[in-house]
Amino acid sequence: MKRTINHTRKKRIPKGDVDITIIKQDDMISSFRADLDFDEMDLPGDARIYVEAFRRFQWNRYDFGTVDNLGARDTLDLGDLAYSESLTFRVIARDEEGKILALAEDVTPTEEEAVAPLLPVELDDIGQMLWDIEFMGPNGGPILVLNDIPEMLWTARHDEQFILSVILKSSGRS
Repeated sequence: MKRTINHTRKKRIPKGDVDITIIKQDDMISSFRADLDFDEMDLPGDARIYVEAFRRFQWNRYDFGTVDNLGARDTLDLGDLAYSESLTFRVIARDEEGKILALAEDVTPTEEEAVAPLLPVELDDIGQMLWDIEFMGPNGGPILVLNDIPEMLWTARHDEQFILSVILKSSGRS
């Protein structure tokens, strides 16, 4: 039986507590999202959490805050690494002196499943309206036209009230 001695008392972060999803744009990796769970790890609340994306000799480090205050929940740009299909990740928890407290290495990401929108979406200047439905798509089909204002595309993808209002209005149930 092989035995090892852990002189550093470094903990292993279970890979089941780390979920990293890559997002592709035009069939190329562009960004990632990480869902981390340290509830069962018994780490100090002020331990700093980092996620590193790497490929061969290149790597990017992303600061995820502390165990008690995890940040970076949104999608993160991979920069120069985005063009590689062979990305792997590691998650590191460090104390204030920089000592590694816990580590998950060689985390293989999963790919986000492409979800087809109900309506094709276009951005256009449509005056005072936030959105409109036009019947100018393929074969006269409907298109959701969003006003070309800052954050409108993000709102259309993430704001549940906005999404519900479009669905109800377009189905005639306002």
